[in-house]
Amino acid sequence: LDRKLKPWLLEINRAPSFGTDQKIDYDVKRGVLVHALKLLNVRTSDKRKNLVQQKAEAQKRLYGQGTGKRLSPGSSEWERKRHSLQRRREELKERLAQVR
Repeated sequence: LDRKLKPWLLEINRAPSFGTDQKIDYDVKRGVLVHALKLLNVRTSDKRKNLVQQKAEAQKRLYGQGTGKRLSPGSSEWERKRHSLQRRREELKERLAQVR
């Protein structure tokens, strides 16, 4: 974008090279990336939050939790307590992952 916010298309490339054999390559490519990240408002904290979320989701998949299993209407008291404790355990694991 120029100063008048007019967009200019430089290149469309499905697999761009980020190699920087020449100083001009480094300067141009670094500038493009820095400005693109600024326009997208991407911050370091976003990466950390995303990694925490991905880790929590991977743990759910790995341990088979978070599948949305529901109790049947005829469940025993023991099954209801067990289900309640499992949900609480999942909540605490998610909170712990967010703190880390």
